[in-house]
Amino acid sequence: MKKPYKTLLSYAMVSLVTLLIAYGLFFINQLRCVMVSYSSLRQVEEQIYVDPDMDEIEVQLLLMNIERSKERLNLFFDTTTANPTIIAGHTKSIMEKYGANMKSPGMNHITMLGTFIVLGPGGLNRDVISHELVHSELVSRIGWFNREAEIPTWFDEGLALMLDYRYANSETLWLMLTANGKNAPPLPELANMQDFMRYTEESPFLSYVTASREVSRWWNIVGLKGFNEFTTLIKQGASFEEAYRAIEKKYQSPDIGK
Repeated sequence: MKKPYKTLLSYAMVSLVTLLIAYGLFFINQLRCVMVSYSSLRQVEEQIYVDPDMDEIEVQLLLMNIERSKERLNLFFDTTTANPTIIAGHTKSIMEKYGANMKSPGMNHITMLGTFIVLGPGGLNRDVISHELVHSELVSRIGWFNREAEIPTWFDEGLALMLDYRYANSETLWLMLTANGKNAPPLPELANMQDFMRYTEESPFLSYVTASREVSRWWNIVGLKGFNEFTTLIKQGASFEEAYRAIEKKYQSPDIGK
């Protein structure tokens, strides 16, 4: 009777090893981020790692920009809860090794083990850092699973753009790129990252300014109080669509504030 159990255990072990190998192959950048404390990168503060070749002036400027970006978030959200690991470098190699195959100055690995912000040479400024910190803040508030299962890319990116001042004129850019809205992509077509980036490849900034416009519209109605209620609903099991519309409807009511 023991033999079947041994066989089952062997199959389970083989399956586990296979999954770990597959994860390592397909998510090698994330794995490197998780193991960053064992890498050759230099730790300059708790959970902040930089290319060992960065000179001290660059490092101090980066640390100042990180601190100012966190202050930007604290002013916007009133309080912040995220504590991501930040990996930064002044050459493209940092993004190639720890980031992804993207032409982005910065990006965020959202994992079950935490969030990891990777900043390339074009991402060592306050706008990019603030953008990535917002992604980390959202997942910190609603949890990894809820973020993966419920949050559409357009909302995640649109929220991040509210603190990314590179897109301060997004409304004007949206009107220009969409011919006053005639060619605007429907939000459902921006729900996943693959389609979101497809629109970006076809027309740079189109998906970003579309996301920014919608989330800014919603935020102007619900405000921080409504956003906090929205994240609570998501954590309680509400779908994104249900929570998003319910909070907007609540704060559109003429009885609000009475």
